[in-house]
Amino acid sequence: SAGGESLEKVSDQFISNITTHSAIGLQSKIQGYFAYKSFYKTLNKTLQSQPIEAAIIIDFQHHNFKIASLLQKSNIPILSFITPNFWLYQDLKSMKKLAQYSKEIVCIFKREEALYKKIHKNVHYFGHPLVSISGIKQKKPSKKIQTIGLMPGSRKQEMTLYLNAMLETVKTYHQQNSEA
Repeated sequence: SAGGESLEKVSDQFISNITTHSAIGLQSKIQGYFAYKSFYKTLNKTLQSQPIEAAIIIDFQHHNFKIASLLQKSNIPILSFITPNFWLYQDLKSMKKLAQYSKEIVCIFKREEALYKKIHKNVHYFGHPLVSISGIKQKKPSKKIQTIGLMPGSRKQEMTLYLNAMLETVKTYHQQNSEA
């Protein structure tokens, strides 16, 4: 498997921690290029030397296609889980490409499921994992209490770049609504 520290802890055979190479901005992309080139080389060697029954690809927008290409060359069935936001932006070309390499697609949003069902026969709805983890109950919103979820992203760079601006926005919002 390839992924982050949590996956590494539970994996029988871990290839690479690729979460630290996610790129935002030109400098990060240049630095990450060599790390990913090395990762693809390692993945390709692993696919040639070890039997793999199936693969699960999880939201990795810019690299899913390359990883899927390597997996397809080894005839490994692919399940796509938490698809990149192609469906959200109505990027039908990328959605069809993802559907082409996926044996099954597991969606976390109902709208995502509906769109993928138009182009693929094995689409399933799972629901969003954060809903059950957070304990959020899906009810009608109360006018008395406002809940604001801050989701700057899953990459460290996104946290660094966006979290402070998001916190300032919430602070400003709160001040404006307290005065009203």
